[in-house]
Amino acid sequence: MNDERDAERAPDEPPHDEELVALLRRVRPAGPRPELRSRILGASVGPRALAWAAAAAALLAVAVGLPVWTSRLAASALRPGAIDMPVQPLADLMGGTEDAQRAAVLIMATERLRAERDAVRGGASAAVNP
Repeated sequence: MNDERDAERAPDEPPHDEELVALLRRVRPAGPRPELRSRILGASVGPRALAWAAAAAALLAVAVGLPVWTSRLAASALRPGAIDMPVQPLADLMGGTEDAQRAAVLIMATERLRAERDAVRGGASAAVNP
């Protein structure tokens, strides 16, 4: 390194060494062979690749959308007043504690979601599709 040049440069200016720059120019990474480069750049996307891309996009949409949809559905089932049946009698049967109250709310919400699911499926019975 050149100490005089380092002393003259500004503090925010990076050090500059001509030998280092020359060395880096000589060891530049090699690209693909010319025949391979032409094959890569000339390749076209076929219908099979497009089908895979469409399937991947659909899978991504389901993977992102399903948790959002189910969390919104669960939140709507757990909001106050969403459960038609009284929760207190069930909570009393389970001991009447605060934990029993929370468990009763979850049980009633689960039953409500199950009934909504069955209604969407066309009235399938709970015995066939629990």
